[in-house]
Amino acid sequence: MAGVKIEIPNQNRGVHEYEKFNLADKECVEWLIKLRSEIDESFKTQMFSNNNPFEASDIPNFRELISIMYIDLEVLIRGCGFTPTQLLVINKLMMGYDLADIDEMFLEQNYGLSETIFDMECDRIVEEADRVRTEWYKKMGFNVQEKKCSKCGEIKLVTKFDKDNRSKDGLHSNCKKCRKITSENTQKAEYGARSYYEG
Repeated sequence: MAGVKIEIPNQNRGVHEYEKFNLADKECVEWLIKLRSEIDESFKTQMFSNNNPFEASDIPNFRELISIMYIDLEVLIRGCGFTPTQLLVINKLMMGYDLADIDEMFLEQNYGLSETIFDMECDRIVEEADRVRTEWYKKMGFNVQEKKCSKCGEIKLVTKFDKDNRSKDGLHSNCKKCRKITSENTQKAEYGARSYYEG
């Protein structure tokens, strides 16, 4: 699960270079959710043209690969334990609504809420994909390098930690996610203090 990779031609880099997509990549998860209705419509009409972003004549079994990714994505979404409101945002995006429409029609005109929810959902889906992949690697007998975050206490893959040449293992003691949260909180506190003294 979550291990399927699809290569789609990248027009910015040339005909023979590709972007790799997988469910452990947040941009891929966002792309799959937001474009679900367009992909479904494209598959229904079987109309692929040179201007269609889903043109895949040079990719064998493109439909099957996209279908597998959507099946895996749905399994990951179920595994995340989202609330009904969180599921509403995902489902409406997959139906073709944009974030502003979701805020206006379904979230009591709470503008910006669906974007915040969607960002958190994509992070959670990627975490779930990492967890599932790690479990599979362990089950198959692969050596998986993990480390416990000193901030959140979660055991994560070493790829979830920034490098730190000063530490014994060469990695920061806090995971990237915790370091980001700490950095954001520090910036908010510094901005608040500056506003207080300047105001």
